[in-house]
Amino acid sequence: MALIRERLVVRGFPRTVGVVIAAGACALAASTLAAYSSGPPPGHTAGFGEPACNACHYDYVLNEAGAVIRLDSLPRHYTAGQTYPLTLVVRHTELKRGGFQLSARLADGTQAGAFVIADTLLLTVRGKAGIDYLSHTMAGADRLSGDSITWRFLWVAPASRQGVVFNVAVNVANRDASEFGDRIFARSFETSAQ
Repeated sequence: MALIRERLVVRGFPRTVGVVIAAGACALAASTLAAYSSGPPPGHTAGFGEPACNACHYDYVLNEAGAVIRLDSLPRHYTAGQTYPLTLVVRHTELKRGGFQLSARLADGTQAGAFVIADTLLLTVRGKAGIDYLSHTMAGADRLSGDSITWRFLWVAPASRQGVVFNVAVNVANRDASEFGDRIFARSFETSAQ
């Protein structure tokens, strides 16, 4: 961002001070938006006491009607150590850009298995407090097909006999690069040990 230097004095302060403050505020806002368009900060799946993405995107109520959210190919019963190809599918008539964050946890809240992503251009995994969070990247937010978006990834099942809960928060975004006008949905999916 170019900095315009003027030597006019307004009420005892050079005008350049105001320009510098405004430039700093714009840079901070731009970096925050860029960071979230590359995925939300870890810990926003709405599961296990976490907030959902509506902590920042709050124009609409959480889980309003109209969204179809599926976690395709999740087995009813998993086999420990087996790798499962999963697909998160989101459909909504207002979808212009999409985002999500997903975690897999055992019933006691600890990490369940591992996420494997083939294309790091579209997906990323970030950790926080021992939990892995799978989410979209900037490029992954634009993989629309009409009113739908899909993300494909692998999940390696844990060596456990406990049930697994997948919590996901989804952003049906309006593509204006702000937190306004986006719709947030939260879902959970479960599988049990075989």
